Amino acid sequence: MSANQILFYGSSAGGFMALYLAGLIKGSRAIVNNPQTVVSNYYESHVYKMYECSYSGFSKEEIESKYRERLSVIEFYKEIGYIPNILYLQNMACEHDVQNHLQPFLGILKYSKQLFDEKSKVRFEFYYNEKQGHNPLDKSTTLYYINTYATSK
Repeated sequence: MSANQILFYGSSAGGFMALYLAGLIKGSRAIVNNPQTVVSNYYESHVYKMYECSYSGFSKEEIESKYRERLSVIEFYKEIGYIPNILYLQNMACEHDVQNHLQPFLGILKYSKQLFDEKSKVRFEFYYNEKQGHNPLDKSTTLYYINTYATSK
C-alpha cells in the first residue's frame, strides 16, 4: 500500500489525531470534522485532566513549552515543514471550535509556500447546524465525504 492510499478520518480529538497522522505519513490524506487543532484551546477541565494523566509532575507552562509540537497541529506542521492534503469540515454554529481551533489553523496557511509541497491541498467545507454543535456530521454524510474524497485526486 502506498501513502496516497491512506485516508485518516476523525472528529474532535480524533480529528487532531487524523491531522497529526497525515503529517507523519507524507502523501496520505485526512478528513476532519470539527477537529481540535490546539489541545490547550479545548475546554480547560478536559485539558487539565489530560495533562495530569499524561504529564504528571509538570506545570501547564512546562508542558506547553516542552511539548508544543505534540499539542498543536500547527506547531507540528511547522516542525516537519509540511502540510498534508486535508478536507476540513466545520460546523460554523459551534463558536468554540471556530474561535479556538479553526481560526488558529487558518493562521498556518500564511506559511503555505514553505509548508505545502506541489501536491498539498487544504479544502474547507463549512456548514451550519445549531442542534448538532460540536458533534460530527451523521454517518451517511460522513461516508459520502469519505467515499468522495477517497476517490478524488
